[in-house]
Amino acid sequence: MWSRIRIEAVIRERTSASQHLFVCGIALNQRDMFDLFDLIFLLSLDHNTQIERLNAASNAHRTGAARAQILDGRPVFERQMRAVGAIALDGRQPIPILASRILEDVASWSRPAGAHARASAEPRHVRQPDTGI
Repeated sequence: MWSRIRIEAVIRERTSASQHLFVCGIALNQRDMFDLFDLIFLLSLDHNTQIERLNAASNAHRTGAARAQILDGRPVFERQMRAVGAIALDGRQPIPILASRILEDVASWSRPAGAHARASAEPRHVRQPDTGI
């Protein structure tokens, strides 16, 4: 669970009119925080890629129940994130490609009016939900 007060404090501490804050994570109450973020990204995975990643040594600590919860929850989570307008990215892509795409979207979103901006206000912060793995 995320603390709204704590998230708001981090945003205040780390942002200014000319800076962006990127937050990556997932929480049961994350939907209660979406209004704090100007852009939300979803790293989307297919089932086989998720299994490959869960089978990696770095995930050896996950129990069978945790793995099942992740596998069963991913499609639901992705549908929910798309429904709230998250920008879906192919989570199978290399990190540098994903990072470049996110930076391009943020730059495009924050351009001044008349320069193909997605919105007229400067973005304060960006939320990038992860895939639970």
